Amino acid sequence: MYMAITTRTISSLDDLKTFIKEGKPALYHASKTSTVIPFDQIEQFYPDKELTLVNLSTLPAVMEMDEDRLMIKGPVTWKEARGFCHEHGRELPMWPTEELACVLSGIATSATGERSFNAGSLRAQVDEVTYLNHRAEEIVLSCQKALDSFEMYDKIQKGFREFKNAPFPYLSMEIDLMIGTEGQLGVITEAVLRTKPLENTEVLFIKVPKWEEDYSLHIKIMNKVQEFRNQFYCVELLDSNSLEFIEKEKRPDAEGDLIFLEYGVKLQDFVFEHFVTPLGLEDQVFVMEAAKFKEFRMEVPRGVQEYNSRNGVVKKGTDVQVRHMDFRKLLDLYRELAKSGIRYLLFGHFGDAHLHFNLLAKTDQVEDCTKLMNEFYDKITDMKCSPFAEHGIGLIKQNYVRPFYTKEHFDTFKKLKDLHDPKRQFFPGGFMEMTP
Repeated sequence: MYMAITTRTISSLDDLKTFIKEGKPALYHASKTSTVIPFDQIEQFYPDKELTLVNLSTLPAVMEMDEDRLMIKGPVTWKEARGFCHEHGRELPMWPTEELACVLSGIATSATGERSFNAGSLRAQVDEVTYLNHRAEEIVLSCQKALDSFEMYDKIQKGFREFKNAPFPYLSMEIDLMIGTEGQLGVITEAVLRTKPLENTEVLFIKVPKWEEDYSLHIKIMNKVQEFRNQFYCVELLDSNSLEFIEKEKRPDAEGDLIFLEYGVKLQDFVFEHFVTPLGLEDQVFVMEAAKFKEFRMEVPRGVQEYNSRNGVVKKGTDVQVRHMDFRKLLDLYRELAKSGIRYLLFGHFGDAHLHFNLLAKTDQVEDCTKLMNEFYDKITDMKCSPFAEHGIGLIKQNYVRPFYTKEHFDTFKKLKDLHDPKRQFFPGGFMEMTP
């Protein structure tokens, strides 16, 4: 029998402070776009705990531009933040594909998105974070101040620095207490992000064979794009199965997969001369305006989430990033999953060797999907990779991430929770409360 799940809507910062002082176990949300916390099936994850779902979507939303920095308070979405930046001739260096997600939530989960190929992770864009601690005190964290050292933890995390996110939060600077810790140490209320000058861009699409049949051209392109991290903002993949989630009138004409890359319009001649022609791709490419491209790109992850919700199942998908020299190994593992007979699709951040493979299970296939996911993550445990490089761990990925943790991780998480969340009121049952 499930314990009571209650709801609470917060409309002011004072109300939020009052609630935090009550010390009730709570999960805070705004847009409910998380792919690792299935809000529509939350009861099954708290069978013996009381929990309050705290809705922050009605808090005042504020944006201010200070020269080249954007200050955000409250439930501002990435779409709203980008629009505000554009009004000031500025742009966010990167953002998640799901524009309706809230920026502060994205910081909490260290969501990365498409343009990480060029701009790095979200962590690299945040200057300051303000949050409420367990006493409801406002604390400001800076990217310029170092955390007290966790010596062994530091040694472990260094081996993952080449990835967007490690299987655990990076803990080096003050802001890391909030970035990637998924709200387990406090509630983020404000952030300051860096911006860049706004630039007109376009998207080059490359038609390639279906990866299940022949990925040799995929590998060739993967190796070549590594030379263009200063020119290409993103390098993405939509496989032939992903294209089925895009409305026909918006869908590009392609029989196989599509690899696409975004760059400044002024670089078109450079891209064709130094990238397209050397690879012999002249007859396999077409160009699209960035605005038109964005109309359909986000339909794929949204379509997956809607499919799972409609079928009443929890998402069964991967979020693995490998080194680009290991990309072939990753595709081979995905080929094995593709033979299961269960509907699937592959899409995501191709240039970073960071793709999302999703099994689209129906109710009677959930058990088989779970078994396949367990086998997949068993196989990658010994690879030098990040099992969850973008969307966080949440509730549905904890069993998969456990093999990546050492005693030092568990000890560090306990120390952090004891210090910053002694009542265990922030996101109870999150990965920081896992035990060996």
